Amino acid sequence: MQKLTFPVYKDPNGILTVFEGPVGSAKVPFPIARAFTVLANKGDVRGEHAHYQCTQLLVCLSGGILVSCSDGSKTEKVLLESSGEGILIPPLTWAIQEYQKDNSVMMVLCDRVYEPEDYIRDHDTFLHLKSRKA
Repeated sequence: MQKLTFPVYKDPNGILTVFEGPVGSAKVPFPIARAFTVLANKGDVRGEHAHYQCTQLLVCLSGGILVSCSDGSKTEKVLLESSGEGILIPPLTWAIQEYQKDNSVMMVLCDRVYEPEDYIRDHDTFLHLKSRKA
């Protein structure tokens, strides 16, 4: 897991946050193949999976989201509360998102399109894969 920051421009009419691909100055470190948003309420838990190949960038657009990432041996937690910060989640990282406020919105940028076979949804399977690679 890597924390990234992005430019945020505030003025009386609102807040603009910039996310550009690898050639821009506000770097998302991969070409974006898919983007989606999740709206959830306080206490909701989402994620609870890893990917074989997909890299994801998680950004909290509003509210608060506690992101937990595990490499199979250690877990890191980061609270996202600003659209100017994101968590880069590489493949083979178990990720869980715990929503801290009602109507929190998360944006996810991915380097791959949706591929159901890329998901590792069973934690024991994930731990077994990680132990084999160690």
